[in-house]
Amino acid sequence: MKSYIFVDVDGTLLYEGVIIPKSAIAAIQTARENGHAIYLSTGRPKGELSSEILDIGYDGFVCAGGAYVENHGQVLYENVLNQEKLNKLLPWMDENNIGYALQSAENTYLSDLAAQNLHSVFGISKDSELKRVEALMGQFQSMDSFTSGIPVHKFCFYAWNQNAKQLIRNKFQEYEVIFHHGPDLEVYGEVTNKGIVKSHGIQVILDAEKADISQSVAYGDSPNDIEMIKSAALGICMENGVEALKQVADEICPAVDDDGLYKSFKLHGFI
Repeated sequence: MKSYIFVDVDGTLLYEGVIIPKSAIAAIQTARENGHAIYLSTGRPKGELSSEILDIGYDGFVCAGGAYVENHGQVLYENVLNQEKLNKLLPWMDENNIGYALQSAENTYLSDLAAQNLHSVFGISKDSELKRVEALMGQFQSMDSFTSGIPVHKFCFYAWNQNAKQLIRNKFQEYEVIFHHGPDLEVYGEVTNKGIVKSHGIQVILDAEKADISQSVAYGDSPNDIEMIKSAALGICMENGVEALKQVADEICPAVDDDGLYKSFKLHGFI
């Protein structure tokens, strides 16, 4: 039976923000040759997927945590934040010393506070999402380049004060908020419109393919993979993944830098 395999990027396909194991490339390409469909399911906007990542070859993409969905080169779904509401949130975050990064389809726009303070965790953090930011920092645009006409799919937040988490919970109640956990920042995470998570994007693709959820497989490592791992027929967490994801996964495979994808694909007969 054909499987629809959804693979997270940071901490799953690659590590340290840039390193893709050769075994992972072989696993994806061989699985597709064997008739399975492979999709990247990532918190990144598509514009943050390098040519090295894209050249591996996929059937489609779930990007920006489910806000952008593409299948065989066709955009199936796109969800953007309300610009008027966003224009009110940005000064509120500035006033409360919360850094942020706005994600459009092609670019990420980083606030001054985030740009100044994120360097304090670079080279220290083991978190896959912060490793992504560290690796891509030089490609991000400043907020000076952002205009209100640019559609925003998602934004990330970064805070260095203990009160920020409750402030964010209270302020963002109408949104989907995923908090990431780690010792490097007091609080950081990501925000999309309510109900927009990776599992939503996966269902959009399965519906378009007239495929059943029983054919779905998902691989991930971080908090933004929880709904995806729970909803897939087979949800697999990388050994390097966070404990919260391991608790809901059907199984745990070796770490990304221990040929985890290849070994798991082999175990399940995809290759």
